[in-house]
Amino acid sequence: MQSKYCLPIIKPSKAEVLSIIEQSKSSYGYFEVWVDYIEAFETSFAPELVYKFPGRVVLVFRRQNLEPIKMPTEQRFKVLDAVSGKDCLVDLDITCQTEDLAYIKGKDIKKIGSYHNYENTPPDAKLQEIVSEIKSYSPYISKLSTYCEQASDALRLINIKKDFLETGQKHIVLGMGKEGEITRVFGALWGNELIFIPESSEEASAPGQITRTEFEKIMERAGK
Repeated sequence: MQSKYCLPIIKPSKAEVLSIIEQSKSSYGYFEVWVDYIEAFETSFAPELVYKFPGRVVLVFRRQNLEPIKMPTEQRFKVLDAVSGKDCLVDLDITCQTEDLAYIKGKDIKKIGSYHNYENTPPDAKLQEIVSEIKSYSPYISKLSTYCEQASDALRLINIKKDFLETGQKHIVLGMGKEGEITRVFGALWGNELIFIPESSEEASAPGQITRTEFEKIMERAGK
């Protein structure tokens, strides 16, 4: 299970990103690097990072809470070109990154087709529409992450996860917020491709993420 541990990294400098990965590479299988927060970001850094840590990097261009992306479209395209054919994952959200998704069509990029909703969990019919839209992009991994206002929202997400399991599609289904924490535990036990667990709550990239220490205690109690 540790091979699926993914450390979110939101830092303003290339040096900090590299330092954190070096310090954590024995504890995590993946590193989710939020490139739009890196100041004076250089396109060459992405392929350099992937070359140094092959198969372990997840590149994220969006910002927290789906705030507007600051990196110019042209530069994002250059980064995508630079990692095409490289051993990494690129997370692109279907609500705010349709340009990027269209641009990489046909390129050799392992994409996570994702949907994030930091306000609520849409009704079941809407969730099914969202899942269908994600699948229309033929992602390597389908990701659905929504804010759970109540326990029933988490149960509905788990039901969506069951559908993914039955079809054999690589997926990540997560609930944000306190009510969504249970989906992170079930998700880890039931086949989520990545387990997002920061070292501290301050380093979390989304509300409701469980720290690595807390997660491992839960798994120990569960006998895993």
